[in-house]
Amino acid sequence: MITMIKGNTTKEVTDESLVSKLEQAGWERQDAPVKATLRKPKKEFTEVQEDESEEAVETPAEEASDENAIN
Repeated sequence: MITMIKGNTTKEVTDESLVSKLEQAGWERQDAPVKATLRKPKKEFTEVQEDESEEAVETPAEEASDENAIN
């Protein structure tokens, strides 16, 4: 018996002549090799960027809430 797969559905086929017809209809053999291949990334990330931004200034909570209060 040959197991055929299409999506999440499986089908057991006993006749070898039906296999080619099912493959034309989109079914694949369960023992078929995987068709996916790995590729190199388009951009190599080898540079290290340093953070040159300024540090944030802390504002006390009471002062900040007074400034942001809605009147």
